[in-house]
Amino acid sequence: MKKKKSKWTLHGQWDQKKQWKHSIYSMWQEIFADPEPFVDYYYKEMYSKNRVYTMWGEQEGEQTVSIQSVEQKEQEPTLCGMIHLNPYTMKVQSETMELDYIVGVAVDSNMRRNGIMRTMLNEVLKQMKEEGKPFTFLMPAKEAYYTPFDFRFGYERYVWKKAKETIVCEHKEKAERLYEFSMATNEEDYHDLEKFCQEFWSEFQIATVHTKDYFHMRRKELEAEQGGMILIQKDGKLCGYASYAMDGSTRIFYELVTNEEPMSLLEEINQWSPCKEWNVYFDWFHKLPKGLSLETIPTIMFRILDVEKLLSFVRASEAITVHFALEDAIIQENNGIYRWQVDSEHSHIEKVEAEQSVDCVLTIAELAEIIFGYPKYKREERTPFQNVIPLSKIYISEIV
Repeated sequence: MKKKKSKWTLHGQWDQKKQWKHSIYSMWQEIFADPEPFVDYYYKEMYSKNRVYTMWGEQEGEQTVSIQSVEQKEQEPTLCGMIHLNPYTMKVQSETMELDYIVGVAVDSNMRRNGIMRTMLNEVLKQMKEEGKPFTFLMPAKEAYYTPFDFRFGYERYVWKKAKETIVCEHKEKAERLYEFSMATNEEDYHDLEKFCQEFWSEFQIATVHTKDYFHMRRKELEAEQGGMILIQKDGKLCGYASYAMDGSTRIFYELVTNEEPMSLLEEINQWSPCKEWNVYFDWFHKLPKGLSLETIPTIMFRILDVEKLLSFVRASEAITVHFALEDAIIQENNGIYRWQVDSEHSHIEKVEAEQSVDCVLTIAELAEIIFGYPKYKREERTPFQNVIPLSKIYISEIV
């Protein structure tokens, strides 16, 4: 005899009062099984300032989905799903703004295939749109989970893996070395790092703003993974930093923020603090030697929330005017016909009632492919957007 499937009534609620930490913590560990020091860091430093959207279920009712506030719920049913929105101050061109990094997307293993993830993502995307945020971003466990919600990759990194037996570098006397290294441990170090990043970030189009408070928190995160931040000086002046964590005997450099030649720099770091094995994440701004064996890692996916706000940050190599129709199945306010005038200094976009004709019809995902210019989506014909300068100079190194 076939077992009858239990019915559930599902309720979506924001964890506004932070009263469900135990349930949320337990689901995180059940789904992700992260090391305890890292999870303790996350729930001490990030959970206190983030927003969590949750789905709760009660058995025996007819399966429905509703959105209601924390105040309306008198008791705590079973946690069925969650999404964490971690706030970061982001640089977008010359402006700074608070944007949400989506992490911790999870559904109870017994409640999957009930539309819970779709309900949660649709709700948080609409909420962020109402708040006037131009886009959101995430690091996917699997790309296929998020493409149905019109997320598209816009940023990739490159990993170089070196085992002990393949690390070969000539011994250099201290007097011959170009660089000096020390660990970042105090407010003075964080002040120097903030000042350095303000200048270094100037060429980036999208990046997480690094302040003294940011570095203070970042150090705690790295220490939870047996790592830290290395200050790099040349001729007595700060010229970069490296952030690393340990995975067993492997040192993982998540960040190497410098314009210096990276391979010589890494050789000297290894002499200063030897390690058996190490992996290094490189970015588009690194000057790497030809023939280096790299693994390309698609890293961050973006989802456009507010079309007009995002396109206001975009520029073109030559002036163009484009009329396009846009389709967004989730955020209905984005649907419509737009007139976009853009050149090397200005961008003006407006929704228009009607046009004689449009140059093209796009989904919100296709527009993201054009605006972020990720190589995977590059088409031979990008007319009428061929002069658009993609938002591709990106730096996002955060894990959560």
